[in-house]
Amino acid sequence: MNILSIIIRTAFITILLSFIFNIEANAEWKNEVFKKNIETVYCHRADGKLDPPIIQLNTGEKLTLEFDDLNIEQTIYFYKVVHCSWNWETSDLNENDYVEGFGTNEVYNYTYSFNTRKDYTHYWLTLPNNDLDFKLSGNYIVQIFEDNDPNKLVLTRRIMVYENETPIKMSVKATAVVAERDTKQEIDFTVSTGRLNLYNVYEEIHAVILQNMRWDNAITNLQPKYLKGNELIYDFEKTNSFDGGNEYRKFDLKDLTYQSDRIAGILTDSTLIRIYLHLDEKRTFKRYTTWEDLNGNFLIKKDRSIDSDAEADYVWVYFTLPFDFPLQNADLYIAGQFTDYIYNDRYKLNFDFEKRAFKARILIKQGYYNYSYMLVDKNKNVGHMAYIEGSHFHTNNLYHVLIYYSDTNKYYDRLVGVAYKESHL
Repeated sequence: MNILSIIIRTAFITILLSFIFNIEANAEWKNEVFKKNIETVYCHRADGKLDPPIIQLNTGEKLTLEFDDLNIEQTIYFYKVVHCSWNWETSDLNENDYVEGFGTNEVYNYTYSFNTRKDYTHYWLTLPNNDLDFKLSGNYIVQIFEDNDPNKLVLTRRIMVYENETPIKMSVKATAVVAERDTKQEIDFTVSTGRLNLYNVYEEIHAVILQNMRWDNAITNLQPKYLKGNELIYDFEKTNSFDGGNEYRKFDLKDLTYQSDRIAGILTDSTLIRIYLHLDEKRTFKRYTTWEDLNGNFLIKKDRSIDSDAEADYVWVYFTLPFDFPLQNADLYIAGQFTDYIYNDRYKLNFDFEKRAFKARILIKQGYYNYSYMLVDKNKNVGHMAYIEGSHFHTNNLYHVLIYYSDTNKYYDRLVGVAYKESHL
């Protein structure tokens, strides 16, 4: 091989590696689980298990990330946090720019399951902690990995740390579009930016709206309709509207000694208890009926236990949705916070031609759960509730508005405002 060939080959490899690393650096981080033995991952404020993973910078507020490992052998897990842009790509910051303390640490907290049919180890960590604190606001991804090797990822979780720099006024109402008033909800808001040194609002400010903490159908990078002094006005007709959807379905597994109202049968003759839910029905064209739900959330709980995190058992839950025909260009999934609105085979329903129904079997930890049926087009990752559940402007939903500031002087995206509001229409 001559010198010229070596130079060309070396240059090609360098360019290829640069391309690969650039793709990796610019990939969008999501809530994901990469190992089949990992179950029941949830991240919340430390003082409220139903609260989203959002805390204010330098206030003493903390987050807790929890998960179960169903492998019999104990594994030592490590974690690190990575600062991200407003759209969840890795920031152009060094770790010591945004972390006070050690960037990578061991997950020290764990406990073994007790008196359960399914053995597991429950792990948890709190952020910030004695080893790690946040210097900056913004989006962060928490990585959990094995063998102190970040390339052996087990799971990733989105968390948010904000500064209270932009007061936000929110309102939720039926959409202004007459043809959609019965089915959609409009989220209008005003952002006060007097504390920020803005030069180009349309490039520096990024607004995101979340419905029930769903990332799959989030409205992102919303631009203000107009400016009024130091206020940004977001008041549109379609751009900031969501399907109202319907109240979530629910089931109660806190006590397996009796059948709660959504449980049709409990079988205890196998290794794991099997729970058969009552047949669900399509609600597409049914009139709206109100009931209290958790806006898609869930709570791990076993009645008459001291520590539900370690004493709650795993059971097989069977879902059945009678349906006349299979779908051609879309699939149906069970969805809720306990699935992270991730649409993969773990939560997919399959059509039973003999029973004329969609069915699914999911391994679930004891507790109280909300769920819905989501239609997902082939090769897409956005769930549509209306196809099975219907959509109503009356539906009670929880909305969050997130305001990001691309600070050109500091070369990162700050999360400078957070607001939330429930719809009561």
